[in-house]
Amino acid sequence: MIIEPGSAKTEHLLSTGTNLMGRRVAENTLGVDIALPGSNVSRRHAKLELHPGGRCELTDLESRNGTYVNGLRVDIATLESGDVVAIGNYKLIFVLSGYTPSGDGHPAGPKEAAIDQPTLSISGDRSLVELGDSDSSLDMGKTIMRPVDEIMRPIAGGTPIALAEELSKESPQVSQLRKKTRMLSVLYQASKALISATSLDDLLEKVMDLVFENVSAKRGVMILVDGQTGEWIPEKVRYASDAKAGEKIVLSKSIAGVALRERKSVLINDALVDPSFKSQESVKLLGIRSAMCVPLSHLDAVQGLIYLDTSDASDRFTQDDLDMITALGNHAAIAISQARLNSEIRKQDIFRRRMARYHSPAVTDRIVEGKEDALDVHEAEVTVLFADITDFTVFCERHKPAVVRNMLNEYFGEMTDVIFRREGTLDKYIADEILAVFGVPFPHSDDPERALLTALEMRQALMGLNSRRPPNMRFQVKTGINTGRVLVGDVGCLRRMDYTVLGAPVNTAKRIETEALPDQILVGPSTYNSITKEMFDLRPTKAIPLKGKSAPVQLYELAGMRKPSPVP
Repeated sequence: MIIEPGSAKTEHLLSTGTNLMGRRVAENTLGVDIALPGSNVSRRHAKLELHPGGRCELTDLESRNGTYVNGLRVDIATLESGDVVAIGNYKLIFVLSGYTPSGDGHPAGPKEAAIDQPTLSISGDRSLVELGDSDSSLDMGKTIMRPVDEIMRPIAGGTPIALAEELSKESPQVSQLRKKTRMLSVLYQASKALISATSLDDLLEKVMDLVFENVSAKRGVMILVDGQTGEWIPEKVRYASDAKAGEKIVLSKSIAGVALRERKSVLINDALVDPSFKSQESVKLLGIRSAMCVPLSHLDAVQGLIYLDTSDASDRFTQDDLDMITALGNHAAIAISQARLNSEIRKQDIFRRRMARYHSPAVTDRIVEGKEDALDVHEAEVTVLFADITDFTVFCERHKPAVVRNMLNEYFGEMTDVIFRREGTLDKYIADEILAVFGVPFPHSDDPERALLTALEMRQALMGLNSRRPPNMRFQVKTGINTGRVLVGDVGCLRRMDYTVLGAPVNTAKRIETEALPDQILVGPSTYNSITKEMFDLRPTKAIPLKGKSAPVQLYELAGMRKPSPVP
C-alpha cells in the first residue's frame, strides 16, 4: 500500500525477486518497479527482495535521505506484515496477502512507528547516533530510576582511610563499604585522568575510557547539551573491542529526557521484556538486553549524559554499575564545566585583546559584557579623522629605521590614548597615518564634537612630544575631518579580518586631509553643519573640488576652542 503526499493511496503487487524503488525522472523510470516522484527520493533509493513464502528483505541503496522502517533508519531490514516503510514523503505499508482493509483504506492493523524519524542527524561518527521517541511510559517494575543526589549522598564525605577502618571491623555493612571504597578508588583515578586532560575533546575521551574500563558495555555514547541552543550533541561514540563497530546507537528521547531534565539515572534491566522497550525495532535489531542512561550532573547544572547498552544476556548491567557510572558522570560533569569555562575565558581574552586594538577600555568592557552585535557589519553615521605626518619620507631618509620605529611607537601611543579618552575607535595605522572614527561601535549624540576635540588634543600632545626631542627629531601633522554614513564592521577574508569603515565619507576625509597644511586641522561641511559652533573657533578657508560634486566644497579650519568643552 503506497500512501502518497496528500493521502492518495495505491496498491502495488510485489513480484517474487527484486523490486526496485526510486524516483521517476520525466517519463524515464530508470528501470524502477515502484516509481516515487519527488526530489527527496533518490533515483535508485531502495530495493525489496521478495522470497517464496512471503519473506521480504528491504535494502537501502545508499540513498541520500535514507530509508526508514517503523521510524528507524535502516540499511537492511526484514519486513513483517504491517511494517511502515518511509521514503521521502511517501509511506509504504507492507502487507501479506489475505489482509482485510480498514474503513479508511489502510490495511488492518498497520504498525505504528515505535520511534519517530530521527530528530538528530550529524555528520561523521555522530551519524551513528539516532534520537527517537517512545510512546510507552517507563515501567517502574522493569526499569530502575534513581535521582543523582540519592546516589551521590552516601559517597560524599567518605575517605579511603575512614572506609578502611570500618572494613576492618567486619561490620554488617561490609558489602556497602566495599562498594563505596571501589567507587572512591575509581573517582580518584578519574581525578588524575581528568586533571591531565589538555582539551575538552581529550577530557571526553578520558571519560569514555574510564566508563568502558569499569562496566561491561558493548556500545556507548556521550551527549553534551549546547549551553546556548540547548541542542543535544553526540560528542563521543565508543564500542567495546568485541562489539561490531559502526552499529547504530538508538536512544529514546523519553529516556534521555529523564536523565537531562529530571537528573535521574535510568537502568533498563532487560530491554526485551520491559514494556517500554520490547516494541521498539531498534531493540530487536540490535539485540539490546540491558541499557543505562546517566546525567552528567553537578549541583544544578546538567552538562549532558552517558548512554550505554549491551547485547550480552549473561552480563547485564546492575544497580552497582548504575551507581558507579552515575558517580563517574557527576565527577566528569565538574571537569566538563571547568573545561568549558576555561575555553570561554580563553575566547573572551582573545576577543578582549582583539577589541583593545581598536577601542578604549571602557568601550571594550561594554562589548565584552554582551553587545558583540555592535560589531556586526552595518551602516552608521560617523565622523572620520585622518592625521598624517608631513614629509615623512624625508624624515625616514634622515634617520635609521630603528629610530623611525621608536619615534612612531611613541607617537602612536600618545595619539591613541587621546583618541580613546574621547571613546573614539582606532581604525588603523597606515604607515605614518592614523585613521580614527567616532560613532562606532556605540554612537554618541556629540560624536562630531568629540572628533574636533580629539584633533585639538592630538595637536597639543604632539607639541609636548616635540618639546622633549631635539630639533632634527621633530615633525608636524596635518588633519582632515568629515562626517557621513558609512559601512562599518569586520571586513577581509577568512585568514584576516579587520574592523574598519568603508564609504565615500571616508574618502572625502582623506581628500580633506591632503589639502591641510602642516599643523592645520581642516573640517568638511557635513561636520561643520553637525556641531555646536559656539564651542569652536572655525574659520572658512578654501573650497576644493570633490568627485561626484558639481561645485567646490567649502572647508573650515579648526583654530581652537571658543569656550570650555562640555564633553567629558
